[in-house]
Amino acid sequence: FFFKQKTAYEIVDCDWSSDVCSSDLASQILKAPPGHLIGLSLFDSPFWQAAGIVERLRRSLAGETLEPTFYDGVGSVGQPLHLKSSHHRILVDEQPHLLLEIADRSAEHQRELAERAARQRIEALMQASAEAIFVVDLQGRLLDANPAFASITGHPQEQARGLHLCEVDEVLRAMGDAEPACLAQYHAQVKPRFETRWRRRDGGLVDMEVATGPAHLDGIDCLVCCARDITEQRRTEALQTLARERAEAAVRQRNDFLSTISHELRTPLNAVLGYATLLQRAPLGGTDRANLAHLQQAGRHLLGLINDVLDVMTLEAGQLTLTPLPTDLDELFGSDRKSTRLNSS
Repeated sequence: FFFKQKTAYEIVDCDWSSDVCSSDLASQILKAPPGHLIGLSLFDSPFWQAAGIVERLRRSLAGETLEPTFYDGVGSVGQPLHLKSSHHRILVDEQPHLLLEIADRSAEHQRELAERAARQRIEALMQASAEAIFVVDLQGRLLDANPAFASITGHPQEQARGLHLCEVDEVLRAMGDAEPACLAQYHAQVKPRFETRWRRRDGGLVDMEVATGPAHLDGIDCLVCCARDITEQRRTEALQTLARERAEAAVRQRNDFLSTISHELRTPLNAVLGYATLLQRAPLGGTDRANLAHLQQAGRHLLGLINDVLDVMTLEAGQLTLTPLPTDLDELFGSDRKSTRLNSS
């Protein structure tokens, strides 16, 4: 029974200066050859040289019941050990002895150290993050939050724990009885990233973008959330939208003005050209008929300019169709020269 147990045992005689019996598992834990511990001084093992062990052995031998303790030390070949040890006073051949129960917890200890280091890294990231990182249970109660959360909401970090999301999230607060439906988006049942609005402790509102993910921490199903303040971004977008709408309104007003003016100018101009055509039928002298021709040419040129203004608006609307036509450059520039000569005279 003694040698088949999963816990290693050593029995030390009354002056606890040498082992009188040792299980094979004790030799394995202490990394010593089988039987190597028997007959040796208890403190020949490097592990038992750890500080504080001697005093506990004395108290155990005196009959005091002590709680199990953990020791860090080194084995016979220098390997690090983390052992759980309990001491019991027993009688062997009517002589007081110590029964040492030894359990190797080195592997578990290494895992705990790794988990502790991981938690410390995560904690360092949370503390250094400029974005709000917080943990809530499935009922929306805050379990933890980083300094950025406290800075954004105005709630001191130590007081943020225990708050309910409806005390921070204005959308949840406004929904009232429908709160569970809105809380579902924090559960990532709607979408993993969404926008909402938070109310600061001083009553101010901030626009937030929140990303969530499920987690299981310290035996609790919860949600890890990361949120960033997008208030300035939304304000900038609103100003850009307003500027674009104003620019579009200005373009529409300009087009309406040009369209109105162009039509208003074209109506009397058509009348002028019409009367000029009637005058051509009247008996006119050579000079008067030449001046009338100049008048008609200038009127048609002005009508072309008005039509060009309308074409510009059609072009901006993307509806202008260009058709190439043969052009007499001598006639085009000749009419310009005549108009310029008449203006100068």
